Amino acid sequence: MFKFRDREETLFYSFVYKDLEGKTVSELLKEARRKGAFSLPFHAVVLKNGELDLMRPFEAVGGSELPYSACGVYILVDAGSKDTLSNLQKKRLDDLVKMLHEDYADIVEEEFKDELQRTY
Repeated sequence: MFKFRDREETLFYSFVYKDLEGKTVSELLKEARRKGAFSLPFHAVVLKNGELDLMRPFEAVGGSELPYSACGVYILVDAGSKDTLSNLQKKRLDDLVKMLHEDYADIVEEEFKDELQRTY
């Protein structure tokens, strides 16, 4: 694993909903590396089957292409929107939110729909 810079403060988490069109995490990583990145800019990816793949530690800074990356946790979710989540994804996201609230007491959810559509 790469050494990522740790955040000084953690203010929010954000779920980024994107239909990955059946791509695996391995395929996403290959695409990112072809573009010159070492990893995905997200902290984790949640696939349709509820599988969670960690891309970087939750205390690390997110990818620079993500808005306010120095103070948030970003989770990429394989879904076109919140409304299309599988039951397994809903359970996984609920578990993640509980865990984040345990680790970061004042953390809140933020949505960056417009900014993320332009960057990722």
